[in-house]
Amino acid sequence: LLPSLGDCNLIVTNCDIVTNLDFNTLVNFHLNNSADCTLSVANYRHEIPFGVVKYDRNGNYLRIEEKPDINEYVYAGICCLSSSFLNLSLPRKKIDMPDFLQKGHENGLNISIFPIHEKWNDVGSPEDFKILEKFKL
Repeated sequence: LLPSLGDCNLIVTNCDIVTNLDFNTLVNFHLNNSADCTLSVANYRHEIPFGVVKYDRNGNYLRIEEKPDINEYVYAGICCLSSSFLNLSLPRKKIDMPDFLQKGHENGLNISIFPIHEKWNDVGSPEDFKILEKFKL
């Protein structure tokens, strides 16, 4: 539903994100990397409270990793899009961000990854909202 924005960059955020990210830093990173899209990511750590069984493709036991930590970068719900990326969207046609990003990737556009280290929280549930009481911005 966006009007034609000409040659510009647009920051898009999920509505349930709370952060103290400096958006100027994001835009500067986007411009300095000549990106068509700059995707913010946050480190997410999760400890599995059990021993994880590792096995080969034949189902033969290899080892147990006791209570491993998994660290991954997750989409932080904030991105900066250039006009070339925005031009991939069709007027009045809904597209979810993962599909939109994939479309940009398939069209050979430059998608940069911007790790954020500032405070960041996704408020997707009432339990997440309760955590925000401790989330001093």
